[in-house]
Order: sequence, then structure tokens, then C-alpha cells
Amino acid sequence: MKISPLIAALCLASAGPACAGQARTPHQQVSQTEVDVAVRVEMTRQHIQGLALGVIRDGQIVLAKGYGDADVGTEAPVTIETVFSIGSLSKQFLAAATMLLVEDRRVDLDASIIEYLPDAPPTWRAITVRNLLNHTSGLMREGPAFRPDRTVPDIEIVRSAYASPLLFSPGDRFEYSNLGYFVIAEVISRRSGVPWPDFVKARIFDQAGMTASGLTSAEDRSGKRARGHEWVGGEVVPIQPMAALRPSGAFVSSLADLMRWDNALDGDVVLSPTSRQTMWSAARFTDGTEGAYGLGWRVEQINGLLEIGHGGSIPGFRSYYARFPQERLSVIVLTNEGDDDPRMIAHAVAQRYLSH
Repeated sequence: MKISPLIAALCLASAGPACAGQARTPHQQVSQTEVDVAVRVEMTRQHIQGLALGVIRDGQIVLAKGYGDADVGTEAPVTIETVFSIGSLSKQFLAAATMLLVEDRRVDLDASIIEYLPDAPPTWRAITVRNLLNHTSGLMREGPAFRPDRTVPDIEIVRSAYASPLLFSPGDRFEYSNLGYFVIAEVISRRSGVPWPDFVKARIFDQAGMTASGLTSAEDRSGKRARGHEWVGGEVVPIQPMAALRPSGAFVSSLADLMRWDNALDGDVVLSPTSRQTMWSAARFTDGTEGAYGLGWRVEQINGLLEIGHGGSIPGFRSYYARFPQERLSVIVLTNEGDDDPRMIAHAVAQRYLSH
């Protein structure tokens, strides 16, 4: 049973018992007080200033809530509309954008990257678009020209790696590469004919109703953006946003928007069933073994259950988004603290719902 964007929006606005009561399959109710206590204990232990938590079960929102402060200076509370930097959760949106171009027959996942970047070195000829998306390209983690304190055009970051040797033959193994997503961003821009941020906005954010989502570098006109913090020397220190815009961690979003995205992923609003299945299929290495990463998403077995998920980390912020498709459960955790473990919190919350 899928829910319409309108019903999803109404549930997001209320996040109350009415939404929980619409669940298709009956479950034993999870105590929100129990979840609240567990979350606040971890916030204290991990020095988390602000956190947004969402739980979606059987296509219905059963919990959507903010905890703590979006900014310790102003003491503005976190709500479901608070905007966080989401770090590498951004990769799923670039992967989705690539799959839209595959649907448009403008990109071939198994084509050599040379087809899209003709000036790339011959050593890159064996790298495919799929290798870039599933981190099996052999490219280094960061391009040599990347600097967190300044913005450099994507293609300059990419070209700065042309002279560097590959770490391994493409397809041989998994090695996380933010550089690979700079290359993907360049492919999206070239094959779509518009800058990659514009393509993602038009074909993903706008279609899914994600009005608060955008680039980390965009000016905050809403006044809803959280401030990042770090725990340094026994105290909370607010930090300045990272100046660089890198495609691998490009976006800000809110819990409300990511819940809309979760709803879109349960239907055909943005991506076809084939594209979603392709993204959520684990990479197969050249030796025939299977990895734990698809296209922009991790694909893992957690306590015997399939989890489609990803974490995000950018200075001052961490996040985690887990989908358990067999159980029809999703958990989203967004924080404004740069040294915490939102994955652990997401799994702890998920376990409470999975056991009821």
C-alpha cells in the first residue's frame, strides 16, 4: 500500500497518532517515551546538540520529531523542518540522477568513462560509470586539487587526478572514493545539458516535493538551517560551514524532505522500479564475489535482515538513513554534531520497531 504525496504531507505536518493509526499491517505499538529516553541518553553521551528522527513503517509515518537545539547560540529547537547538511547521503541523489539519464538513454552504466570525458587518461579507459557509482573504480578517495576551504570547479578536481595511478584495477574491489562522484557530477552535467545541481533539483527534488533541499553553498533564506558543532576540549564549539562544494556531499535537507524522498522511493514518482532495483543491487567484483555497496547506497545484511542505507558526514554534521525493505521500515537520523554515531542510534531505534 502506497500513500499519496498529499497524505504524506499531512502526516508530516502532524506527525501524530492519526498517521500511526493508518498502518496497513497491525504491529504492537512502540512506546514513544521509550524511544525518547533512548535518544536523549545517546545525545548526552555523544554530546549531540540537535537531532531529528523519523520512522516510517508500512508506508506510514509513525514518528517524526526534533530533539535539542539547531543552534546552541540561539537555542532554536530542532523540528522536522530544520535543515541539516547531510554529507554523503547526497550520493544517493547523484546516483538517482544518473539512473534518470540511463532511463533517458543518455548514459550507459557499463560504458567507459572515456566516452563521457574524452580527455581522461588511458589508464581510466577500464573505468565504467557503474564503477564510479559503486566505488570500484580504483580512483583515490579525494582529488589532489580538493580543498575544503575553497570552491574549485568539479572538472579541475577531476583533472588533478589524471596523473595519479589507479589504486587497483577497476572492478577488483571496493574502495570509497569521493573523487568518483566528482566525475559522476561532470557526467550528469555533460549528458543532461544543465549543471548537475539544476538537474537534481528539477528531476528529483521538485518531483518529490523536497522544497527545503538544496546545495550546502546556497544562501539560507528560510532561517531553518541548523548550525554544525564539534565537541572540543570538553565543550561544544560551533563551527563555520565548509566553503567547498563537493558533489559527494553536496546537499542540505530536512527530515520532512527526506521522508518525502522515502515515500517517492516506494513508488514511481521519480525512478522506475528497474532503476531502484539497480541502485539497490550489490556490486559484483571481477572475481565473482559480491560487495556490500550498490549505486549510492550500501547494501548489507544486518542481523539477518537486508538493509539499504547510507551515512553522511561533513564538518559539524552527521546523518544516517536506513531502509529495511523486507520489513517495510525506514529510520532517518540527522544530527548537527560532527563526531557522533547516528548509525548506532538508527539501528537501536530500528530494533525497537523490528521487535514489535
